[in-house]
Amino acid sequence: MEPAVSEVSPKECAALYEALRGASGSEEGQGFANASGTYLLARDIKGMGLDEVMDRAGRACSTMRMRYDSAHIVYAIEREVGKGVVLRLTATDDGGQQIAHMLVGVRSGSELTRLVRVLNTEHSLTEADSAALRLALNPEITL
Repeated sequence: MEPAVSEVSPKECAALYEALRGASGSEEGQGFANASGTYLLARDIKGMGLDEVMDRAGRACSTMRMRYDSAHIVYAIEREVGKGVVLRLTATDDGGQQIAHMLVGVRSGSELTRLVRVLNTEHSLTEADSAALRLALNPEITL
C-alpha cells in the first residue's frame, strides 16, 4: 500500500499531482530497470488533455510540496525543451537529502497519450536516461 498524501502545495501544483496520480492508475504499461537502478515505465492513456494539464502545471509549479502521514517531500520541478512535455523532478526529504530523481514525459498521438516516467532513487539521471524517455514518448512505437 502506498503512503497516503494528505496535502499538496502550493495550490498551483495540485493539478500536476492529480494528473499524474490519475494517469498512474490507468491502462497497462511496460517498464524495465537497468543495471544502474534506473526504472522506465511507459503507459498509453486513452483520451487527450494530459499533455496540456502537465504543460500548464509545469509552467506554474516550480516547487511542489507533498505532506505524507510521517514525512514531507519537496519536488523541485524544471521543464525540458523538446517534443512533448517533459518535467524533471528532484525529490528532497525533510532533512534536505535528495531521495529521487525523475523525468515525466507526456506526448499526445492520434488516439492515445503516452506517459513515460524515468526514476532513480540513488543517482542523478543522465543524458542517456533523458534520451530513453524521449524515444519511449514516441506514440508510433507500440508498447
